[in-house]
Amino acid sequence: MHSVDTPTTKLYLRDDGVLVALGINPEIPRTTETVDLVMDALAEVAGEERRPVLWDVRNLSAGSLDSVGVFVARVEESVAALGLLIDDGAAAELLTRVEAFSPIVDALLVPVQLFREEAEAVAWLQEFVGPD
Repeated sequence: MHSVDTPTTKLYLRDDGVLVALGINPEIPRTTETVDLVMDALAEVAGEERRPVLWDVRNLSAGSLDSVGVFVARVEESVAALGLLIDDGAAAELLTRVEAFSPIVDALLVPVQLFREEAEAVAWLQEFVGPD
């Protein structure tokens, strides 16, 4: 299993082809620089193909709107589909931030869906795993 850790996120590729991004160290604020580090690491773990990504945002720190902009601008580079694993706290913050960028998010070519259960997210994401 290939994995990379950044200060805010642990990334690894599951055997079934789904890439997992797990928020860690919530005391570190998300900035444009930390998001760039995460997106570089995501590209490294994904390799040459775009992968379905399960992003567990339940333990992420608050981020600036600029950091969300960097994420949205780079997400299509390595992501085939994005399943966001949320809880009530993460959902409220995430939805507030997504609403600020709704025209950009709506224009993404990457399918995005919110989930409260990991198994449901993985089942949906497996539909986007490419042939190896």
